Amino acid sequence: MVSFVGDAAAGEAGYNRSMIRKTRLFTPGPTPLLPAAQFAMAAADIHHRTPEFRALFLRVLAQLKEFVGTKNDVMLLSSSGTGAMEASVSNLTSPGRPRAGADRR
Repeated sequence: MVSFVGDAAAGEAGYNRSMIRKTRLFTPGPTPLLPAAQFAMAAADIHHRTPEFRALFLRVLAQLKEFVGTKNDVMLLSSSGTGAMEASVSNLTSPGRPRAGADRR
């Protein structure tokens, strides 16, 4: 889907109608994959309690550090963004201690 920037208020906001904005949908769906990724997905699974998985996991963590550009520890969470936020909040607060929250309603 392609839409023009400022369609609703093009005249009053002074937007240039020739500027095209691509609307992107960030949901799972048919996504083109590189052949290397398809072959990797077709490989046999590695059980998460084997030495082979541990070696792979440690290698991925090291590469992730380099990719992010940090010397600090990195974490992989097998959850959604909400799960990552919950993990952050629950690890930064103590049970029984007061916490502040915000609601944008």
